Amino acid sequence: MKQFLKFSANEVIIIAHFFKGIILLTIFISFGAFSEPVLAETVDRMFEEQNEETEIPQTEEPHSPAVETTDADSPSFLDSLFRIVLGLGVVIGLIYFIAKWAKRKTGFSNQNKVISNVGGVPVGQNKQVQIINVGKQYFLIGVGENVELLTEITDEDTIEQLEADHREMEQNTPNNSTWSGVDQLLNKELKSMKASRSKILEKLEKKFNK
Repeated sequence: MKQFLKFSANEVIIIAHFFKGIILLTIFISFGAFSEPVLAETVDRMFEEQNEETEIPQTEEPHSPAVETTDADSPSFLDSLFRIVLGLGVVIGLIYFIAKWAKRKTGFSNQNKVISNVGGVPVGQNKQVQIINVGKQYFLIGVGENVELLTEITDEDTIEQLEADHREMEQNTPNNSTWSGVDQLLNKELKSMKASRSKILEKLEKKFNK
């Protein structure tokens, strides 16, 4: 039987696009941070070339030792690293709130399973008939704009069949639920983010270690 208040196909698509948008935003922030040192280096090089072209020959004087630029590069590297961490923090925060929203959407969670959803069927647009188990009692409710109690199920044969179906549903839910598909998509995107972040950090280390 179908899971109570499960995600619709449109909601799954919206969640998937939302996660992709978050990932693109993080990558944009990261590359924005990396482009700043390169831009500064290009501008400095342009001014140096202009100074060399306009320089007037003068009496040679002892040249002062060249000042190392490693100290100037360090803040840029730290700034880039800070932006990466900040971007990942925003992504993790948004994922946390989305997970809480998804948990509410899928229905009431109770570790003791005193109250549980047995299943239901749609009977119209945004309308369903659901069977709720409270302790050893089963209730038939209508879910639409309002939630309404229709009747209590007391037939023993029907209750035995409901319990058998409920046990089967609990065994199959981890593999067949809609949320499982969203979770797999999220894990795939997170692995992709970690791989791209590792490549970016390797490039930064190579650049600043030259």
